[in-house]
Amino acid sequence: MMDPGAAPDGEEYIAAALLIAARRFNRKDYQDEAISLINAMAHKEASSEIEPMIDRKHGIVRFSPVTGNDFTDPSYHTSSPSINGLQKQPIAPFGNLF
Repeated sequence: MMDPGAAPDGEEYIAAALLIAARRFNRKDYQDEAISLINAMAHKEASSEIEPMIDRKHGIVRFSPVTGNDFTDPSYHTSSPSINGLQKQPIAPFGNLF
């Protein structure tokens, strides 16, 4: 059986890279794309097998979007300092983006 889930850390790292590039190269289109990706991760419609990749209540990236995997992995939070470094005040990962 093919796994219906994904590896959300990949999307997280892409979003973080886009946010860093947006700041570095003054590219609002990169920022908009990152926010769009993060919103898709946070607001994907749940089904019987899949839930959103981001747990909005706790502001964390789930280990897997497969229903029942309500936990995270420490390695999924390595990009948080990069994202937080773009803010003047420290924030929870993705806290002000959705």
